[in-house]
Amino acid sequence: MKSKLPLIIVIVVVIILIIVALLIDKEPGEKTNLKSADLAEQIYGFTAEIKEIQDKLLILEAWLPALEEDAELIKGTVTAFATDETEIVKLVFPEDPTSEPVFPEEIDMAFDDLKVGDKIDIGTIENVYENLKNEEEFELSHIFLIE
Repeated sequence: MKSKLPLIIVIVVVIILIIVALLIDKEPGEKTNLKSADLAEQIYGFTAEIKEIQDKLLILEAWLPALEEDAELIKGTVTAFATDETEIVKLVFPEDPTSEPVFPEEIDMAFDDLKVGDKIDIGTIENVYENLKNEEEFELSHIFLIE
């Protein structure tokens, strides 16, 4: 019986390590196939990170609203494009906020000022739900770079 005890301990440790590895690999907010996701049916803007820039086209890692209001945001990759009419603004918040409402300073930017890794909030004039479900690109009316 004593010779089987170390073998059982090794097997239990290996099983625990496999379970831990599976849990670590599965990060919360894992990217979702947007075609099958339960997205909110009215989407006019969301938060994203720029993953790639091609001319006026942005490949974004987006955090999209879910159909159920209390559900987690849905993480997915989307493609959007800017036009000459797209407003691009950097929002700079004061370093020492007071107890009064704090409004950011708005600094106009050019599309060329954007870079991979920037965290942005985007806005659209039209509902982009169908574009997202069909994995089609859509036009941006506003890009807010958060600093």
